[in-house]
Amino acid sequence: MTPQKSPKELTESLLKIFICQGRPSGRLVTGDLMAKKDSKNLPKDESVRVKVFRVTGEIIKPNLQTSFHKEVRAVRPEEVVERIYKELGSKHRAKRFQIKISNIKEIDPDEIEDATIRKLTLGEEESVQ
Repeated sequence: MTPQKSPKELTESLLKIFICQGRPSGRLVTGDLMAKKDSKNLPKDESVRVKVFRVTGEIIKPNLQTSFHKEVRAVRPEEVVERIYKELGSKHRAKRFQIKISNIKEIDPDEIEDATIRKLTLGEEESVQ
């Protein structure tokens, strides 16, 4: 006879089955389960600090070849890479292999050029120029 599962355990096991069948990657997307999965990657004693990164590279498509530089807020450089692929791929309809990232550099808050990111990072008030 199998032991009875608590409602929480039953829900988690059903979610795992449902998510793994629905997604080939098997990623868990629910908030509680996702927090458990991501908490393993973070250090226990350090607080998470959002940094600003400047990314440079180029998009090489058959009908378009252009360079880009973009400032992105993220915790880790890996998140920056995924965000660049997501945003530029969506905006320019470029595949990942067509986007070449040449440099990812963490920058100080006073070096930020993008006004929106500067406001988010430094908490500046809106000013009219």
